Amino acid sequence: MKINLDVLNSVQKNKETLYFDFSNLRSINSFEIVELFLYILSLGYVDYQVKERGEVFTKLKSVNFFQELEKIKQNKLGISSFRQKEEKDFCKLQSYFYKADFYSSCENIVALLINLGFTEELALLLLSSLGELVDNSFFHNLGRWDTRLGPLIIMLMQAFPEKREFNISVSDFGVGFLETLKKNYPETSNEEEAIKLALKENITSRIEKRGGNGLLFLQNNIFNGFKGNLLIRSRDTLIEVKKHEEIKLLKNNLPFRNSTNIFINLKY
Repeated sequence: MKINLDVLNSVQKNKETLYFDFSNLRSINSFEIVELFLYILSLGYVDYQVKERGEVFTKLKSVNFFQELEKIKQNKLGISSFRQKEEKDFCKLQSYFYKADFYSSCENIVALLINLGFTEELALLLLSSLGELVDNSFFHNLGRWDTRLGPLIIMLMQAFPEKREFNISVSDFGVGFLETLKKNYPETSNEEEAIKLALKENITSRIEKRGGNGLLFLQNNIFNGFKGNLLIRSRDTLIEVKKHEEIKLLKNNLPFRNSTNIFINLKY
């Protein structure tokens, strides 16, 4: 998957209004969709306008991109009418404000995976990995969430049955890998080192240093159960993991200060 984060340049902010111009964009992939969504939320806004639409706008609309932006804005204003129970399409953007929101969806997520052609064993393996990521997002960021957005998990699942590919993104607005690990590993000096450290065995931010942070468990599942790769962005740094021994820095000057995105590309 080629990554082009020039998509972030399609957003301009003037006071409290965001202006979107997608006219120069030909396409957008699953990872870029989530990165754009996180970037927009990090800017803070009261209103937005779409100046130029095009194919990318159509793609974003198809995954409820703008609907989710509005949902999150309403939630932060204390408007809760959108929280009425509804049937969810899990191949669209999802916002989880509480850990229980995700767990209430687990049965439907497994059904989706099996319907796509996953065996029950692999579907449950993948779900356990996602659960580990969600658990750790809330655990590592207790009392340290972005003060404006608070506890918030953004998830996007995208199925491409013709290629037998499945993409998943799990994102949060926590403190990032470096801030999470540096108390137990003070020699760690930047996000790149922290991400690479987090992929090693028995690495954790827990005071008693028991239990890992879930990334090694995820990595083992991805490479043993599926043919796949990982993209991990912590704040301004993006890492690609193709296999156990191949970890590559892609970018380290991205305009993010308060979010993490773990992106899984599976071939099943």
